[in-house]
Amino acid sequence: DLTPEEQEGMPKISLQFLVYSEVPAERLVFINNQKYVEGQSIEGKVVVEGIMPDGAVLSYQGKRFKLRQ
Repeated sequence: DLTPEEQEGMPKISLQFLVYSEVPAERLVFINNQKYVEGQSIEGKVVVEGIMPDGAVLSYQGKRFKLRQ
């Protein structure tokens, strides 16, 4: 869980669409109307660490959290 101070510095993010595949190279998400794959960063601050069937695992300032639709 992120503290209120950490949440304040994090960009607003909204998950619109998720494609999960057993093949990691085929996984993608649309966050804030932009396409991302595992390993990419959102606004240089939040990293898409993984894409799961039920959401994306993101990290911000070393803390992981799951973003769901």
